[in-house]
Amino acid sequence: MRVHAAGVAFALGTAGCVLLVSSPPEGLGSECRFSGEIISACGRCVAASCVDSLNACCGDSSCEDTMSLLDSCAKESVECTSLIDKTLASSPSGEALASCVKKKCSDECSESGNTFDGGAEESSDGKIYVTKCSQFDDSCSCSVPAAGSDFSTPNSTPCGTATFENALCCAEAGWPAAETRCSCSQVTCVEIGATCECSTSANGSLSTCGEDKYSHCCLNSAGTACKCGSATACPSYETEVTSCTTDSLGCTTGYSWQNACALYNDKN
Repeated sequence: MRVHAAGVAFALGTAGCVLLVSSPPEGLGSECRFSGEIISACGRCVAASCVDSLNACCGDSSCEDTMSLLDSCAKESVECTSLIDKTLASSPSGEALASCVKKKCSDECSESGNTFDGGAEESSDGKIYVTKCSQFDDSCSCSVPAAGSDFSTPNSTPCGTATFENALCCAEAGWPAAETRCSCSQVTCVEIGATCECSTSANGSLSTCGEDKYSHCCLNSAGTACKCGSATACPSYETEVTSCTTDSLGCTTGYSWQNACALYNDKN
């Protein structure tokens, strides 16, 4: 089974894991995916609590045995004891991942403790969606329901950078762990006097502000808003950019850029 962000391309890395191919903003790096990551308590715990050791193992060909155990445990609740006891951990990265699972996720990653949502929605094309998303005029928001939740059923509502023109998608820390959220908002620009401003809250009708019309474009210190003008250069606490576009902006502190918030598993 492969875990996908709707609308994002993935490719296999080492056996037992999937590496994100779409390029995230500089500094975010690649993200390891594995079977059962979203639909099981074990998968969610490992994805949220063992990020560094998971990525290291996923990118190490000598760690395939450990990744295979993680796939089996998270997806089917088998081989969990072998995973935690490092039975097949034949590499330092495999031992590090197994140690993290034992320390932080031993209850969830056990044959008796691992639980599954069981309420994911299967679409006509065989995709099993595991996020519940809502869509509005120029934004959308998704959450990952907790296992056994009676209040939030996954759906196939699209939500990603392809859902709206010039959309920016950001997820809170721990995504896609249970009860975390991810949202996408359209970036627009508006001219105010001799300046032009772009952000997800600008409520403008323009898609960009550029230096073809303005002498200077400045990105604020948080990276969440951009302003172009002709009067002065950018102050020291802002960054000068060529133009103000979706690519110029980032997520607020504590949130990470995402290509899509709607997540699904392939049926096979």
